[in-house]
Amino acid sequence: MRRTGALVWKQQLGDPTSGAELWSSPAFYNGMVYVGLASHDDAPCVIGLINAYNELSGAAVWSFSTIDQSTCPSGTCVGGAVWSSVAIDDSNGIVYADTGNPGSSCKPPTKNATHYPDSVLALAADSGTLLNYYLAVKNDNVDNDFGSSPILHMTGETNQCTNHNIAASWVTAMNKFGGIFVLGRGNGGLTGTLHKIQRKVGFIASPAFWRKPMSHSAVRERIVPNT
Repeated sequence: MRRTGALVWKQQLGDPTSGAELWSSPAFYNGMVYVGLASHDDAPCVIGLINAYNELSGAAVWSFSTIDQSTCPSGTCVGGAVWSSVAIDDSNGIVYADTGNPGSSCKPPTKNATHYPDSVLALAADSGTLLNYYLAVKNDNVDNDFGSSPILHMTGETNQCTNHNIAASWVTAMNKFGGIFVLGRGNGGLTGTLHKIQRKVGFIASPAFWRKPMSHSAVRERIVPNT
């Protein structure tokens, strides 16, 4: 409790006996708390999860497994860790999460599952229903995780001739091998629009930024010339 520090509820999410750990900070939205589950340095691996809990009681609301066993040859695949915090589109009620590598590089290794390691996921915040996803790396055997949290952002431009404003919404995820994936998003999750940038240095920590509020007179617009 905020005033006294008294414990309101608790949930044990990790399991030290199996190697399951929490690496990320929880996220909060609309009366629910969201947190991912990962493994202890892939030794042993566990199945990645995204869990949602009731804010007031701590009761489990839903859980999404990042490994679809029907896409795994052995039916017992592990991996797909969620070791960064999720991002929440509060306008559309969507949780965005990115995942780690499949079990091929785990200790001991398991077969590659195709759903949903090395992916960006869009989930309905209230139910955990998968809306859609983007697979960034297929059959990853070199530990090419997404280690930083997804970033939600928008871009806009104004056509000087028509005075028409165009805005676009994006989710950007960056992996450990320097891949930057900028994905279009909307009220149904990912839209299918993709821009990819490759850097030599990988990303693990999520970026932080601070934007100083601007007066109306200082707002800058991107001007699109008449072509």
